[in-house]
Amino acid sequence: MVLHLREFGYQEWFGGAEYSYYEAGGYRYWTMMNPLEWTILVNRKELPETMESENKHDASDEQSNLSETLPELYTSRYLAGDVLSSGLVVPVTISMYAPEPLLGPLPYPLEHEVRDLMPERWMHAKWHKFSTTFWRHLDGIGIEKIAAQLSTISAQHESLPLVLCCYEDLLKAQKCHRVIASAWWREQTGLEVCELTNDGEVLKLEQLRHQVMPLRPR
Repeated sequence: MVLHLREFGYQEWFGGAEYSYYEAGGYRYWTMMNPLEWTILVNRKELPETMESENKHDASDEQSNLSETLPELYTSRYLAGDVLSSGLVVPVTISMYAPEPLLGPLPYPLEHEVRDLMPERWMHAKWHKFSTTFWRHLDGIGIEKIAAQLSTISAQHESLPLVLCCYEDLLKAQKCHRVIASAWWREQTGLEVCELTNDGEVLKLEQLRHQVMPLRPR
């Protein structure tokens, strides 16, 4: 159970320490960060009700209506050339630095960028601080504005799926803000954003290394 909690949960800071949390069945579970073999206690706390039931229903309807108009989204790294040059997806830049000066000519067109999904230099910090800062940054922009930009790009390409691209290799546990964007998008829309690898794998957030999972603001 502790292994499952740590592999499929998310990291968050509380009281100056970092914990692995897992939510299921209306409860949040966590353990102290002892080695797996030494852990003998799993804590549990009931999740608070955040809205009245009618407000939840309205929010659910709004999310459902929004999701019907949104493009299909994936993430990947610029070096996944086979996938991004397949013609089945549209690569979109969300990195601070354009890839061509660093990587040279790419084997696929890279015509679009979404600046609202790019981190800014002042956000740079250790992962726990950066991920919560970037999450709040996305909250401040709002789902409607970001969704409108992505939908416009997809519409220019006959509604093909979009791939949000950056540099880091998630399979090597290299942290990247595109994972934060994926988790935020799923929370806002209910839609999964999977990572595409150059080997043809389609990985959900929970299939990625737990080290790259974002820390949500409390």
